[in-house]
Amino acid sequence: MVSVCARQLRRFTYSASCNDVTDKAFSIAGPRVARAWNALPSDIKLILSRTSFRKKLKTYQFSVSYFFLVFSLLLLFLCILLTLYCTAPPYNFS
Repeated sequence: MVSVCARQLRRFTYSASCNDVTDKAFSIAGPRVARAWNALPSDIKLILSRTSFRKKLKTYQFSVSYFFLVFSLLLLFLCILLTLYCTAPPYNFS
């Protein structure tokens, strides 16, 4: 088991002044990268091997994207059903 020190678990933050084009570009990308890194589970952040990190990262990204795909398709299906229900003529039971 790998011992984890407090330094390894610290959150990544970034802030800088924008003096030229490269600073401006990094001031936009930096916080996005920091948010993406902070959103990762700690077991992925603590992997030391590059190949293992890439494999776990791909698995994590696929599971997150698959969840959102299934959720959005379910929501689309429910919207279609609701539209069909609301536009259908009323039933006459007489």
